[in-house]
Amino acid sequence: MGGEVSYKRCPQSPTEMSKKPSSPKWKLWVTVCGLAVTLVLFFTFLALYIEERTECESRCYNHTSSAEDKMTGSDALRAQLAAVNQSLENTAQHWNSCKEEVQHLRKNTSVLEGTIEAKEEAYKRLQDKKNLLQNQLSQLNNSLENYKQQGNEKDKTIQRLKDQLNTRQTSSGMVLFPSFLIPSLLLFIAPGVLCSLL
Repeated sequence: MGGEVSYKRCPQSPTEMSKKPSSPKWKLWVTVCGLAVTLVLFFTFLALYIEERTECESRCYNHTSSAEDKMTGSDALRAQLAAVNQSLENTAQHWNSCKEEVQHLRKNTSVLEGTIEAKEEAYKRLQDKKNLLQNQLSQLNNSLENYKQQGNEKDKTIQRLKDQLNTRQTSSGMVLFPSFLIPSLLLFIAPGVLCSLL
């Protein structure tokens, strides 16, 4: 037969394998891989940390800005409330001044009404006096007309008496009285005639 075959037992575990001297390349690769994994994990965690911090800062900023907005809104409301209060105070002052002015105007109106009533009464009195004077004037005008008529009648009577005297003198043919006595005679006769007419 051919050569002899040796039947050796196969190793059951790696520890039973024959130990060969370890090479430095394998250790280097393990170290590099470990370092690479560590760096990857470090940068991953660093990126996550930075992202989380940025989100946290943005949330804090949003929260702060919303708080500031709320404070700004409340400040704006306070300012509006203060403006409304000031406007109400101004309106109240204006209302009080208007009330005082209305009271003053009412007093002036009552004084003016009293003055108007007094002037109306004075006007009525003047109208009554005017009517009375007009009545007196019309009576005086009537009296004047009567006196004129009486004067005309007296003039006519005097003229008639003169004419009668002249006719008597001319009919008798002699002058009984001198011419200067005729006017004095008429002066004595005229009042008697006037009294008889009245």
